[in-house]
Amino acid sequence: MRVFLSHSSKDKPAVEALATALRERGIDAWLDKWEIGPGDDIVASINQGLDQADAGIIAFSKHSRESRWVEAEVSSLTYSRIKETKKLIPVIVGEGAWIPPLLRPLARRGIEEIDAIADALLNRRPGPPPLGKPAQGRTETVRITLDPEAAKGVRTELRIGDTLHGGAPQPSYRASCVRRRRPSSREPGTAPNGISPPPTGAGWRRT
Repeated sequence: MRVFLSHSSKDKPAVEALATALRERGIDAWLDKWEIGPGDDIVASINQGLDQADAGIIAFSKHSRESRWVEAEVSSLTYSRIKETKKLIPVIVGEGAWIPPLLRPLARRGIEEIDAIADALLNRRPGPPPLGKPAQGRTETVRITLDPEAAKGVRTELRIGDTLHGGAPQPSYRASCVRRRRPSSREPGTAPNGISPPPTGAGWRRT
């Protein structure tokens, strides 16, 4: 990925810092200070840089509109974006930056947002953080037992898991109506603890 950096010379320190940071992230940043040496043809060098670039960054500031070089580079990079579908990222330097009408619809970044600029050049979208799993409840065994050996007749108890949540005597039940069975010989209508329910009409039901 080779990217051309268009900027005013008055914004050189900030743009050079951006170019250095992009190169550290594997992006080949074209900067006139690095590419044009004494005696070189300035126009030919800039034309070559624009032609070979895969993308462009334009640093807009209160100074950029004063530069005829920036004006020419903005025209070239905007044309390349429209006709050649090359990526173009407007970057803001300081306050009071003026953006040309054709580039105003594009999302802009501050020049200090280096990671976001690099992600955009490399077509990486960070996106939102992953969704967490919704909280889920636990599955507990609920047992309602009939105890025929209670001191005052039959007693019911409610247990969730191993925790007793309540109990109450059932004076309408007779202990003689409740017979114990072994768990291995359960029959239809037998309670989970092997205790047969009282006869029909006595109020017992399966839950």
